[in-house]
Amino acid sequence: MDLLFEDISQSGEAKFIDTVKTILIYDPDSPNALIYIIQFYLKEGDLTNALNSLKRLFANYYSEGIVIQLLLDTFSNLTKQDALKEFELFKQQIKPEAQYQLGYCKGLYLKGIGDRQSAFEVFENLNKIQPFSWNYYRMAIMSNLENRTAECLQLLNKAFELEPQIKMDAKRYPELQNLWENEEFIGITK
Repeated sequence: MDLLFEDISQSGEAKFIDTVKTILIYDPDSPNALIYIIQFYLKEGDLTNALNSLKRLFANYYSEGIVIQLLLDTFSNLTKQDALKEFELFKQQIKPEAQYQLGYCKGLYLKGIGDRQSAFEVFENLNKIQPFSWNYYRMAIMSNLENRTAECLQLLNKAFELEPQIKMDAKRYPELQNLWENEEFIGITK
């Protein structure tokens, strides 16, 4: 697949995509081929095929960063109502171990479109199933954006207890910049 990508500049995108489609005929779950075809479908505005390919990709590679980003990119092309409907359809079609990650992606999507309250609730509900540092971290960021500093610091503390490495991210994350001089923030990020 990587060699084919190098070939794109020599043979053109159309030939490359035809080759990717051929690969998918013989190996419908090829992750690299699915990544390329989803990007192509998004570029062409073909959301139906992008979603169908994304379902196959997410089912097996739900924890990969590029897959999460493709999911968010794809869903950002939908209306909120359609995106929420697709999240439910995805959930019905994937194995249980992928459903938690899908919920996390739903929270990221909602935060990304500015629906912080719904995103907060999604992350909060996920933590009831299985506490996860990044859920608390996202909730803290949203609390900070809503000027709920005490709640933000409490949530950051929970995130840091679960995963101390997040402290470094918090010290550089732009949406937490207003806290960088806060004494309590400085204390919990040491």
